[in-house]
Amino acid sequence: YVPSTPSPQPPSGGPDAGTGAAVAAPSKANAGDPLFQRPEPETPGGKRSLLLWQYFFFPVLIVVSALGLFLLFGLLGKEETTPEGMLTVLLDGGENRQQQASQQLAIAIAEERNRVDEQRRAGKAIEPAPFYAEAGFQERLLRAFRLARDEESDERQQGIARALGRAEVPAAIPVLLDVLYPAAGGKAASSDVRRAAAAGLLHFESRLAEAAYVKMAGPDEKDVEVRTMGMSGLALLGLPRHGSADADSPAVAPLLTAGLEAPSAGIRLNAAYGLARRGDASGKHLLEQSLSRDGLKELGVDPAFQSAALGNAIGSALALRDSDLKPLVERLTDTAHEGDDVVRAAARQALARWDQAPDAATSGGQR
Repeated sequence: YVPSTPSPQPPSGGPDAGTGAAVAAPSKANAGDPLFQRPEPETPGGKRSLLLWQYFFFPVLIVVSALGLFLLFGLLGKEETTPEGMLTVLLDGGENRQQQASQQLAIAIAEERNRVDEQRRAGKAIEPAPFYAEAGFQERLLRAFRLARDEESDERQQGIARALGRAEVPAAIPVLLDVLYPAAGGKAASSDVRRAAAAGLLHFESRLAEAAYVKMAGPDEKDVEVRTMGMSGLALLGLPRHGSADADSPAVAPLLTAGLEAPSAGIRLNAAYGLARRGDASGKHLLEQSLSRDGLKELGVDPAFQSAALGNAIGSALALRDSDLKPLVERLTDTAHEGDDVVRAAARQALARWDQAPDAATSGGQR
């Protein structure tokens, strides 16, 4: 009998020789199942999802968010460029935005009023209706002016005062007059705001503002610019489309006649224009002098206003159709004597109608 020798290999599941490390072995019950025989796979799915989020979805989300904000602010900015949007800023915005909105809105209303006036002069229907004619818009515009007064913002008051006149807001007439002539104990406005209020009243070009023009043109008004605008308003009401002399209150004619002796050339000339448009030649000597640039220079009219003065003198001469004035108008058609194309065109148009009967389309010249 030969005794057996023990196996040099450790039993399955024991430590490897020289390592002490245990090697897991499947249990005898699962020894034949392939699922437990193959190595366990790695799971890279978590890393892949993280990379996809970091390098694709997150950047896309940032771009979409930025684009959304851009579009939102773009729409808000676009809305503020509409008349309604600018008016909303005037009522609810910050001081800087309000000042900018007052200027922009005044420009928008002026452009719209120019369109309306062109259609009126051409005898056409006003189409489309001006945006400023809507009752709610006018009420809010007047509220914006009152707010500017309460907050003592001179710049906003000036822009809105002119806009109120161009927008033809009837309820603004007493408010603007109160700026010019505050009640006893009321706070006086600055000279700039007073002149803006006077300009707003002048922009009405309507019989609705006649009483205001009479007060502004009176001898008690110490501001020459305000008085000049008042006299200009009365001169405009002498046009046939405003009823001429037939529609005047009794106070108008004496004021125009007295204006011929005023120290200021602007007041004297506007008085002469107003009388001529009513068929009164009392200011003929001033019209003769104002139908040339040399004459306007002698009167002290600033060169920047001489073209407008010539246009008014031409319209007034046409209203009178005086034979002494016709050669002076003819001279203005000559390039050698007059270099302004607009003035020459006005002179030619007046001469073309000189022998026609006056009508409602009689030119009023330029303001």
